[in-house]
Amino acid sequence: MKKIKKQKAKLQDKGMNAMHELFCRAYTGYTDPDCFNNKTKSFIYANHLEKEHAELLTNSQAYISGAKEKLKRFENNCASQAVHLFRNVKIRDKINELFDSMFDDTRHADRELAYLIKQKKDLPSKVQAIREYNRMKDRIKKTESTESVSFTWDMGEGTGKTDTASPIKTVTITRKVEDNDDVEFDD
Repeated sequence: MKKIKKQKAKLQDKGMNAMHELFCRAYTGYTDPDCFNNKTKSFIYANHLEKEHAELLTNSQAYISGAKEKLKRFENNCASQAVHLFRNVKIRDKINELFDSMFDDTRHADRELAYLIKQKKDLPSKVQAIREYNRMKDRIKKTESTESVSFTWDMGEGTGKTDTASPIKTVTITRKVEDNDDVEFDD
């Protein structure tokens, strides 16, 4: 009980109440990932209006008379209230503070990477996430080596030049080769 009173006192010092704190946490995705960077959804979440919103959404999808207009008015009202909240400097400061703490913590990045690996909708992103995970965990070791190829040809024949000092020309090409590179040269 003392802990709750201390938290409320801390919020009061910042000029914020519990709903403001919940709005900030929802907006930054701490409490509900669906609300991330969405002021209207964050406002609905912070004011515990999800049930009412879901009911209006269901009614509008069922083509109940006047339901679409009610839903639109409800969402517009929530959006305007959310914009009003977002103009509060203390709330924006709290959101920035939460974003900063979110990206200082590597667990968040690991959680997002795990989400990309587990999802099945965007396969190129999934494959890239698996590659990144393997690179981070050093599961695939890349060793570099060099490979040289020499080309030799006679500059004196058929050119009409009579350079006796160096009739044969040699060029060497060297490049880095990694373990997962496929390198083929024709003989």
